[in-house]
Amino acid sequence: MSGAAYGYRGSMLVLHHDFTSLRSAVAVQRCQRLVDAGRVIVFRGVDVLGIDATIPTTLELQADFHAAVDAARALGLDARAPRLRPPTVGAHLVTEVALARGVAAAWRQAVHVAYFIDGLDIGDVSVLEVLARSIGLDVPEVTRALGDRQRVGAVRRRMGADRQRGVGGVPVLEFDGTLLSAEVDDARLEQLAALSAEPRH
Repeated sequence: MSGAAYGYRGSMLVLHHDFTSLRSAVAVQRCQRLVDAGRVIVFRGVDVLGIDATIPTTLELQADFHAAVDAARALGLDARAPRLRPPTVGAHLVTEVALARGVAAAWRQAVHVAYFIDGLDIGDVSVLEVLARSIGLDVPEVTRALGDRQRVGAVRRRMGADRQRGVGGVPVLEFDGTLLSAEVDDARLEQLAALSAEPRH
């Protein structure tokens, strides 16, 4: 799959991630540093569990946390083990609003802090509204997006299509349709980012 499959022309580096995965949070931080330095990386959210309700943390989530806690803290995210496993479709949907307003990186950071440091239920609409306000998003716009069934359905379908293509566990990198570990070393990540082209519709 080339960049054209996403509606773009050229080769792209894509990071598939989920907000409840600390390994994903680490990958997001590493990729964001490259983006801040001028590289092109697309962040693509996926709710890997696909649930509609908040549940207690799972063994898989705990294993993910312990595998990444040292790396997260080295990057400045003083993460605490999560107690809850909320649905993340809403948080990923708000990412689209944040992207349109130029604050997607701030949104991802705010959600990570809320979940991994403050222990908040990021599946709760009221929590997402507070976080949106904290980074300067228009809360009524966010509320409308979260309540738009067609828009939520479109996000769910897109995530389902990604899972069918093999995007199961996260984080995972994708370059021209090839799925790669997001835990590649810095040199390899930089090399992939250097090959990623500017998205053009």
